[in-house]
Amino acid sequence: MLSLIFKINMQIRFPDKGNFQNQVLIINSKTHIRPTLFYERVFYQNNKKIIKEYINDKISCSYEEEIFNHFIITKGFSVEGKLSSTEVIYFDYEGIPYMSYSEVKNSNGELDICYRRIYPNGKQSLKGFKDFFSCYYNIHDN
Repeated sequence: MLSLIFKINMQIRFPDKGNFQNQVLIINSKTHIRPTLFYERVFYQNNKKIIKEYINDKISCSYEEEIFNHFIITKGFSVEGKLSSTEVIYFDYEGIPYMSYSEVKNSNGELDICYRRIYPNGKQSLKGFKDFFSCYYNIHDN
């Protein structure tokens, strides 16, 4: 008996519709037995932007974003609703981002804290700093 095995690897992106965004259907016969659908549901609640990420209609994580005059705070939550990360983007008086701060819980449950400069091209510094002032006043990335 002759059998043919086809290796399929493709992504299908769907246009945003309402509060459903970034919809991608992944079909990969090598790593997935069934097609996998990834998407985000975005909405606003109590002056916060809420982003919920789904994999095959099951929530995988969520984020809350709050915008203030000179910074944006984004909090990441696990499936259980526990805070797992916090990121703060700082803006100067012209509204240009210049620094980011992040706290991420690692696999041991400890906080990894890091400050990074944001360059005019929008890219972040390769080097991370332990505190605001070291990051703000350091002029080199090494």
